[in-house]
Amino acid sequence: MEHRTALIVDPGKMTGYGDLTWTVGDKSSVAFRGGELPHDEFIDYAFTRIQTGDLDLVLMEGFTVNQRTAKEASSDEVMWSIKQIGVLQTFCRWYHTPFARQLPSDKSFAEGSRKLKAVGWWDGAKGEAGHRRDAARHALVYAVRQNLIDPRSLL
Repeated sequence: MEHRTALIVDPGKMTGYGDLTWTVGDKSSVAFRGGELPHDEFIDYAFTRIQTGDLDLVLMEGFTVNQRTAKEASSDEVMWSIKQIGVLQTFCRWYHTPFARQLPSDKSFAEGSRKLKAVGWWDGAKGEAGHRRDAARHALVYAVRQNLIDPRSLL
């Protein structure tokens, strides 16, 4: 059976990330394990993961510059995210790893705790796992879109 792994990333000064893993053709095998790391530590971690060639995809929350974000462009959080997206996109290009983005609004599909708890991806104490949970939300959106998880199971 063919196993797949996607690195899912919620970029920022404190980065949420995790592995979405599954076996092709086996919906019961879909899993997510994640964590949080400061930006520089995450960049080192991501480089090592991408360089090894064991990832089928790097999926990041995209960042769109609009009127609101342009006003916030001087804020640290906005700049950390923009830099991180560019760095990971470059690593992926160097090592021929597919790279994709999802809109920040996409994770609203999994806001709150109910859907993450339904798949067992709600983890950590309040306040210390927010970025990891956002990565899990993006993983859930991706898994539903790829038909890895039946959305009816989240009701």
